[in-house]
Amino acid sequence: MNQQHRILVIVGVVAVIALGFGLYRSGIIGSRHDAYRQEDARRMAEVVSRRKAGERCYASLTMQQVGEPSTAGGIAAVYVPLYMDVTRESGVTLPDRDVAAIAKLASEFLYHRYFAPSPDAYIEWMDRSGYRWIDADMMRAYLVEEDWKYFYPDEPFPGYESPGIVFSRLWMRQEKEKTIRVTGVSADTRSVTIAASIAQWPDVLLPLPPDTDELTWSGQVGTMRRWFTPKSHEYRKYVAQTRQLQMATVAFIVVRESGRRDPLALFLYKGPGGKWYIRSVIALNMGPNSAIAQEM
Repeated sequence: MNQQHRILVIVGVVAVIALGFGLYRSGIIGSRHDAYRQEDARRMAEVVSRRKAGERCYASLTMQQVGEPSTAGGIAAVYVPLYMDVTRESGVTLPDRDVAAIAKLASEFLYHRYFAPSPDAYIEWMDRSGYRWIDADMMRAYLVEEDWKYFYPDEPFPGYESPGIVFSRLWMRQEKEKTIRVTGVSADTRSVTIAASIAQWPDVLLPLPPDTDELTWSGQVGTMRRWFTPKSHEYRKYVAQTRQLQMATVAFIVVRESGRRDPLALFLYKGPGGKWYIRSVIALNMGPNSAIAQEM
């Protein structure tokens, strides 16, 4: 697993420090080391097993190829009624206006993030939608500079004061990777899910859709990065003030240029003025060495 890719895994890597040759000869250190290795191997096997189980499910799904001259409206024409149907079938208790707003937001995100002609179009859409760049401290937490060094080892890092340059260059570099570039989205009710809940602060949970197979959706490994945050409010302060939050999760499958299919989940919440915001986007059920670092 590659640190530059910052994959969020349950698999633990345990460092064993030898306390002395005598302890090793006694078998104490050796037996612990073997136990840790066996546990790591077991967990890695579970990661692989869950990914394969998901792949068997994804292979049967109807996918809609999206390319030029598709528009956000074109995706919304498919997704808004689709989410309405899924919501009614699953019994999610959200008003139709909220479901329509969530489906429209998800559709616009899908188009601008994965099918827009350039990173500039996505950045402009995020700005129009009420988002700004995250601050430098959060960029450091997401190891942005390490990603830059991985993809551009011979070029100096532009700096945290230039997020647009960094984001755009990483976008263009990753677009060249067939295992990363998205070319289609799921378009049937088996592969589109929605969940909603009202959570109390501080126990704010982002629910995965109910009635979904954990092997298919969450797996053991996921990855995310957030480049943008709302302009009008700071998320943690807002949820602390409101004490409860209307939240929703939208999940769907994307197909990449290599043919690989991956589940994505959008975590959303209703912010000031009743407007829905994307909190984060997570690529789920990733296999070993397959993290994708730039989701939102």
